Amino acid sequence: MGEQTPSDRTPLDVFTDGSKIGDQSGSAFCAMENEIIIKTWKDKLSPANKIFQVETLALNATIEWANTANKEVTICSDSESGLQTLKSFSVSSGGK
Repeated sequence: MGEQTPSDRTPLDVFTDGSKIGDQSGSAFCAMENEIIIKTWKDKLSPANKIFQVETLALNATIEWANTANKEVTICSDSESGLQTLKSFSVSSGGK
């Protein structure tokens, strides 16, 4: 009864990025609510990681966090290939 519907929630904007410069690579995201940073995450990765891997890691970390945030979330990313990969996934309940 007292549950919020998505339209009652303040939406969060989450910005993701992954980068590789020389032999260093990393992933990060920043979540904002009403222009205030409420969550940041970052991870330094192996030099062997490809840019696709670091970009999709940032997206994955964002999705994992968003699933626990109990908020409507808009994910902003410049990784077209990462977003296309996510778009191709389907989720099922495991039933037949």
